[in-house]
Amino acid sequence: MNHASPPVSVCPVCRCDRATQYHQDSRVRLVRCASCGLKYQSPMPTLEALSALYASQEYYDGQYFPAQFAERKAMFAHRLAALEPLTGGPGRVLEVGCGRGQFLEAALERGWSACGQEFAEQTVEVLKGTVPAAELAYGVFPEECPFPDASFDLVHLNHVLEHFFEPMEALSRVWGLLKPGGVLYCEVPRQSNLQNTLSNLLGRKDFAVHYMLEHLCYFEAKSMTRALEGSGFAPLSIRIEGMGDPHRFVRGVHYTSPWTHLMALVVGGLKLQGPLGGGNLVAVARKKEPR
Repeated sequence: MNHASPPVSVCPVCRCDRATQYHQDSRVRLVRCASCGLKYQSPMPTLEALSALYASQEYYDGQYFPAQFAERKAMFAHRLAALEPLTGGPGRVLEVGCGRGQFLEAALERGWSACGQEFAEQTVEVLKGTVPAAELAYGVFPEECPFPDASFDLVHLNHVLEHFFEPMEALSRVWGLLKPGGVLYCEVPRQSNLQNTLSNLLGRKDFAVHYMLEHLCYFEAKSMTRALEGSGFAPLSIRIEGMGDPHRFVRGVHYTSPWTHLMALVVGGLKLQGPLGGGNLVAVARKKEPR
């Protein structure tokens, strides 16, 4: 493995110094924390390696498919409708990691004042054309976040927290950005050795999955709860979503054969992603004020 960083000595969430190896291949080595159960890379890739990956056109094109855009925007509108009773209606929202801007579009259309921060400069340039009404910032979060404290009613982290070397620092900055009683939506991918094995065996190129270099941490409910509570949040809900939930995939986009499409519907309909270790972990939490 082409890692320059030394092995990680403590868990990025709970700081426990005991972990067992969970997975190793030519690209990544994962260990599992003995205390909170977080799976994390050890050693971590270097910032230089990740920066080069995020800046590549291949990575950008591989993450976003135009045929999915309308469905993703509908998913985000559905999500905002569910969150608005918690925030008292549309207010000011920050998205960290904006992708192609479907969340910002949905937020603006629902009457939110929308802001976004992106790590990749070329992504910001694209977003200026697609969501010109959004206030956009470029830089590393949380170190280069330009927005003032206590200025947001909602912060949206959609498949972002797993990319941070220090997720607790990111969550602490989110806590500071939120107004008193503000809401955090945080979604991360779930992945397990069992899911990988079955996906690669049964699904071939449609379902074939592997651990990604850029995914530094993998959360479950226990480790997510520890992370949220440790950074000043009161979890309101933590659940698993995926295939079978509203707007989670589009026919003909993800799967090349009717067989794998049918298998996706069965897995989603029976909610098998939970026990298999797949799907997405969705957490909604409210900012607590210090005692």
